[in-house]
Amino acid sequence: MRTIWILLLCICSGIKMLAQDNNTSNVAYQDEHTRFTIISDGTIRMEWQKDGRFVNSPSFAAVERNYAPAEFQVHDSDGWIEITTSKFTLKYKKDSGKFTASNLTIDSKNITPSFHWKPGDTNAGNLKGTFRTLDGYDGDIFVGNGNDNSNE
Repeated sequence: MRTIWILLLCICSGIKMLAQDNNTSNVAYQDEHTRFTIISDGTIRMEWQKDGRFVNSPSFAAVERNYAPAEFQVHDSDGWIEITTSKFTLKYKKDSGKFTASNLTIDSKNITPSFHWKPGDTNAGNLKGTFRTLDGYDGDIFVGNGNDNSNE
């Protein structure tokens, strides 16, 4: 009997893992090379893959792949996809290749300050990661950690 319970537990765990890896409930648009997934009403995951193989399992950049349902609308008109949530509108020209300023824009909705973004725009508010690492290294070069008088 114990073996049957262990087997059932393994099967249920496997089914849950498959469901997580194939969670497409918030995919707003997908074609051969492009996929847009709504993470929240203010966050979208934009993917373009030359080979068309998208990563569905957790990764270093996207640990959580099971997103809560979010409301969005998709409109397909004159070769453009328009994805709208309560906080933004994304426009993408279908079958136009990697994301560029000429094929992708995002405009804010109902938020202050408003914004208009396209690939290549400078983001003055980007923090670019940590200023200094906790271990005092920049790659394989020791740059000090503030406790070793390396700044003197």
